[in-house]
Amino acid sequence: MKTVFMLLAQYEKPVVKLSEICDEYFGLSPQTAKLRANAGRLPVKAFRATQKAEYLVHIADLAQYIDEVRQAS
Repeated sequence: MKTVFMLLAQYEKPVVKLSEICDEYFGLSPQTAKLRANAGRLPVKAFRATQKAEYLVHIADLAQYIDEVRQAS
């Protein structure tokens, strides 16, 4: 099964909060992940709807990252 469909089944939405996935997929604390997102140094695109909103990650970008890491292994 495709990674993107597995993630959609797990999270049940097309975008997830960075704080929900940072530890499991990047091994980062929420604070470190936020700092890296601010600096543009995450392995996936993170975005915010407003300046004060929490960072979000699109499931398709996360799935692509997981697939790339798997291929590199």
